[in-house]
Amino acid sequence: MNYPKIKTLVLHALQSCAMVASLPGMLLAQESGTFHEEIIPPSSVTARFFALGESDLETGGSSYATSQAGLDASLWHWQIAVSRQYFSWENADEFIEDTGGEDPWEYLNQVRLGFSHAFVHSDRWSSQWFAGGIMGFEKEVSDSFAGYLGGYATYQINDRLMLLGGFFYSKHQKVSTDFDFIPVVGILWNPGAVRGFSASLGLPETRAIWHFSEATRLGVELKTIEGGVTRLADDNPVREGGYVELISASVVVRLETRIGQNWELSVGVGHSVHREMKLYDADGGNERTVDVERAPGFEFSVSRSF
Repeated sequence: MNYPKIKTLVLHALQSCAMVASLPGMLLAQESGTFHEEIIPPSSVTARFFALGESDLETGGSSYATSQAGLDASLWHWQIAVSRQYFSWENADEFIEDTGGEDPWEYLNQVRLGFSHAFVHSDRWSSQWFAGGIMGFEKEVSDSFAGYLGGYATYQINDRLMLLGGFFYSKHQKVSTDFDFIPVVGILWNPGAVRGFSASLGLPETRAIWHFSEATRLGVELKTIEGGVTRLADDNPVREGGYVELISASVVVRLETRIGQNWELSVGVGHSVHREMKLYDADGGNERTVDVERAPGFEFSVSRSF
């Protein structure tokens, strides 16, 4: 059977799964088997921006709009990302907990460092493992750390069809969440496509892409799990030294195009399909959950590879 180059297929598959988890990965060697080829990812720098419209909290009378700016950088197997998410509040005095008339918070920060490695084991098998750490914080960084690790393997059935399976595990210093362990499963169709249709069906992301050319593609994706825990400031008016967890699922239509040899532009519009906010005390207890109204959103990124 005439297969496309295995390296191209696997690289596209692993890149898709890495975007699903929204986390960089670390690939570790399996104890058995011979590694036929190592995947060396390109180095890159990416600037990202997204915004969501004003949304009401379903309990209480407050609402907020949010936007985020961030910068990601990768050098071979290492990745680092920094971001700040801004919040614009209305009727903060009607928040679900007393804030003394102050905004619950103005911004939340995140710093992420990870290491990833990918290998091709044979003509059909490849795998990826990853590990790293995230600090999410308003002001103080103490007790804000969460570590993560995971991995997945791909099996090429034929020149068009590939299976993917694995897991993602994270552990926060103080807070235990519903998403500490996430299975990663998927069926990928035509993952190495440069023209025509490709798709993946699975968890935590399902996507369909039309490739107009090698440089331009239009995709629709459903992200079923997004979120993270952030440590609130010691003087936060809601929970002093506590934590907030923001969880969402969304549908996004995204146009991606390469400009020249090394630049790539991505523009997307979407809508959240589920959102909730969880608050915790400084010891990770006394959890309180509130649903957040769904809202339209916009995202933009520009990337330079080396």
